[in-house]
Amino acid sequence: MGDEASTSPAAAAALSAAAEAPAPATAEAATPQPPQPAATTPHETSSPAEGPWTREAAIARDREDLKDVIHAHHLKTFTEDFAKLVCHKTAYRRLMLHVQFSDNYPSDPLHVEVQSDTLPAKLVEKLQAMFREKLEKPADQDGLGVRGRPHVAAFYAYVDEMIHENKLLWATPEVRQTLALAKEIPDLTIAVNDEAGTLKLKATCGKYMMRAVVTVPDEYPASPLEVEMKKCSFPPTVHTVFLLQAREIARKCSIGVSVERAVQQSTTVVADRLIAPPQKPGTKRDVKMTSAHLKDIKHDVNFLKKANDLQEVNASYNKQLHMYLHSTQVRRAARRELRKLTKQEFEKERAREEAEAAVAEEEQLREWRRVTGQEDLGPQRCIRAVVEFLTRGFIFRLPKEKSLVSDKAVFPADPAKAQELINRRRKDRPTRVPSCGCWWIYSELKIFMETPPFPKPCPRPACNGAIVEHPEFENDPKKRELAYSKSQAVKREMQEVEDFLGM
Repeated sequence: MGDEASTSPAAAAALSAAAEAPAPATAEAATPQPPQPAATTPHETSSPAEGPWTREAAIARDREDLKDVIHAHHLKTFTEDFAKLVCHKTAYRRLMLHVQFSDNYPSDPLHVEVQSDTLPAKLVEKLQAMFREKLEKPADQDGLGVRGRPHVAAFYAYVDEMIHENKLLWATPEVRQTLALAKEIPDLTIAVNDEAGTLKLKATCGKYMMRAVVTVPDEYPASPLEVEMKKCSFPPTVHTVFLLQAREIARKCSIGVSVERAVQQSTTVVADRLIAPPQKPGTKRDVKMTSAHLKDIKHDVNFLKKANDLQEVNASYNKQLHMYLHSTQVRRAARRELRKLTKQEFEKERAREEAEAAVAEEEQLREWRRVTGQEDLGPQRCIRAVVEFLTRGFIFRLPKEKSLVSDKAVFPADPAKAQELINRRRKDRPTRVPSCGCWWIYSELKIFMETPPFPKPCPRPACNGAIVEHPEFENDPKKRELAYSKSQAVKREMQEVEDFLGM
């Protein structure tokens, strides 16, 4: 290259225009003025090309930009030195941001402190370090790239978006514990999706397999986990039991029952009798008639009357004239209206029963806390408990389940054989005892239930002496003793006949 630098025509024109431009009249006019705040989108701030920002102008722009990205009740404080902001999705997905403006702001990034009432302290510290790193780094280094311009609104938008999109952020400690479970069990894999808030389980034990999905709702832990069984090689009558139990664990934890107690209660279908034992048949109960009861009775009477009228319209047949009193169109409309009315009434009745059951369960839970002296700790987190129940308590347990009497395998090694045993109701089919949750071979359970003493506790030590009861057998001890006595009497008579005939 030569000593003279070449200049392009465009650059020469720009230099000529700059030389011909009039000089500023005063020193104040020559001083660069801060740009006036302009309308920006929630994720935009002014460009560095607008000129260097003073601290006061940048803070003023931040105050204006925040109006587009934050609700008024989430902006707690905003002064010339610091601001207090709240990122809120639900009562549990919530962060408090304390930002401070340094003397060299915006050339120096914000100083951020994070607070949370629902996150562990270690996770809060990690989030705080991550936010500070994002503010320090430029955009090409996986940072926000906001140094040198107002960036409170951009930083708040980034944190708020993370809270709304990352559904598993508030369950990070639980997810880590659950992933540790996959390391302990070789044939278990867990795939985590932060945006969808799901944990996909894949487990195999011999020829048995399970595919399940656990979804964390937005209101978790106040709302129960959603558990779905995508695929399972166990018969539906078997894996449906464990699916419902897993959902029951999640539901009980969401209303404040401890994880240990929720798992213990879910293994049986019998109500907890420690607080409110069932009343004996024929026991008189005091029923107080209230205005709500009278209103329900009136509603039921009106429903039955209307349903009866619709049935009469549909069945109005004159035997003498051999014809219906109403046209086909009218009778079809009556049947349609009756089905619609019945469906609506059924849904209302089910909703009412669920509401009453929830109230009764809440009262029972309060009474249990009063008796045991335990405090109300609120909704409990149970992701690992549910996953561990589906894996160690189901898919990795049943193929290895042994009979409590003969030490035989309850389930055959081939899933198709297990399905055949249950469908054809074979004597050696697997059978679950609802009172304690244990699995038996049906023929062995039959002998156990029909021989004294009556009643008998479960032989498994973990059942803590729970009485073995099954709907296919008589559970009343007196009736079972009477049936056993009759069977023994028949055997003695047959033996006497054989002895008399010399057989």
